[in-house]
Amino acid sequence: MKWSVSNPDSTEAQTAAWLTRFNNETCFGYAVIRTDKLIGTIGLRREAEKEEKTAGKEEEWELGYLFRSDEWGQGYATEAVQAFLAYFLTQPVIYRAGVIAQVDRGNVASLRVLERVGF
Repeated sequence: MKWSVSNPDSTEAQTAAWLTRFNNETCFGYAVIRTDKLIGTIGLRREAEKEEKTAGKEEEWELGYLFRSDEWGQGYATEAVQAFLAYFLTQPVIYRAGVIAQVDRGNVASLRVLERVGF
């Protein structure tokens, strides 16, 4: 994938193992499935390693998502991010701290996804 930091998983089992590693009190990761086909992942990670913290403010959560390139341009990322945030922003620990997202400067499509959902 062009906008991936690594090669995409070749099996659903690999993705499941990756998601298991990151599902704990500081990370939540989920598979995005369409008609029994793994098309991406989405998750939140707590920004625990930030050096600059505001006194009394909880650490922000960083949103991340990754979709198969053959699924780009079909609205799946926007739909997944909207649904994901709709649920997780009802959770007090996440709502209070806030959610951030970072986009590679050249990834215009991902920037538009974030704009559509209110970032």
